[in-house]
Amino acid sequence: MNTVLSQADIASPRVVFDPASRAFADILSQLRESSAKRDAEKISPAPFFKALSALGFGAARIPREEGGAGISVTQLFDLIHDLARADPNVAHAFRNHFGWVEGLIKPDLIDGSRRWLGPVLDGKLFGGSFHENSDQPAGQASFTTVLTPVEGGYVLNGDKAYSTGNLFVDWLVVSAADADGGVVTAIIPSDRDGISHLDDWDGIGQRLSGSGTTRYVDVFVQPHEISTNPKAIRTRPYGSAFNQLWLTTVVAGILQAAVDDTAAFVAKRKRNYYHGLADLPRDDPGVQQSFGELAANAFVATAAVREAARALEKAWNSGGGVDIDVGVAMDASLAALQSKVVIDLIAQQTSSALLDVGGATATTARAGLDRHWRNIRTLISHNPRAYKARYLGNYLINGVAFPSSAYF
Repeated sequence: MNTVLSQADIASPRVVFDPASRAFADILSQLRESSAKRDAEKISPAPFFKALSALGFGAARIPREEGGAGISVTQLFDLIHDLARADPNVAHAFRNHFGWVEGLIKPDLIDGSRRWLGPVLDGKLFGGSFHENSDQPAGQASFTTVLTPVEGGYVLNGDKAYSTGNLFVDWLVVSAADADGGVVTAIIPSDRDGISHLDDWDGIGQRLSGSGTTRYVDVFVQPHEISTNPKAIRTRPYGSAFNQLWLTTVVAGILQAAVDDTAAFVAKRKRNYYHGLADLPRDDPGVQQSFGELAANAFVATAAVREAARALEKAWNSGGGVDIDVGVAMDASLAALQSKVVIDLIAQQTSSALLDVGGATATTARAGLDRHWRNIRTLISHNPRAYKARYLGNYLINGVAFPSSAYF
């Protein structure tokens, strides 16, 4: 079930990604068909990352004049929705990579960014190492991972949690404290001696997103692998709207997949309740009405994230793409915020109610429909909607701007 077109059959290095290609459609189809089996048996989706990389997917946002596909922000989020509809683990795991690429193609962010475009164009994937399990507030840049000077370079030591996607990448972007307590960023190969990728994520959902621990034990780092300007898109005004909208888009994609799978399940179901309105559930007006209302929720979720992606693209292109317009950036964050507040609620309710439409057999492990609710519930826990709703209300009533931080 994890058979993927071979890299040799798909593409060669530096291929320009084509979202309309048959090869990409085939990968989405294979992902979708084997998603439930992978979740149930914990089968790694690693081959799909190789296949997508071979198509040039990871370089899709790099401008055409630089060798990439030059797709827009809106197009990227449409693709992530489609990818999440096929397998949300894969869609989620690409977030850190594309967040890094956004920093590379924004000329005001990362010094020396040109030299990292080459590996991306060659199909290499980048992962992040930022979060740690500690008593520090989530999102705060205070690290126990330390970069210590040694002869000829540095050594890196520490553990990074929630390392989404790191099981599948070629390079790691690691945030750490230097000897003076300042924040530095190391960019190193993921297979360097001393790096361990622990598949220890035990959440109820997103089980295959590679979100375990990345451990660094006396990892040697060369001087040129230290970023002199370790900024990222989240350091722009409301720049983290990109990362936040990514998760909400994945949720919207899962919701559409849940509707797809439940429709197929109900269509084949032969047994209705004795007090039902038809012999077959598929012909029962009550089932039809309930399902139609739930499917409409998925449509609204998709429409909301697409609108928010358009607002983000407008912000990204403001100021000539260099000095971003703060007001337009806040509008994009507001669009992402409002989408999350609504989608988190209806996604939970809808993915649960779809199991009612399918009946008790829809909750069996063999049906695999429960994974949609589990995946949604796990993703929305990254950033509780209550905080977003509160800031939204305070902004609309009192004009108090919400934070320009990693969670907005």
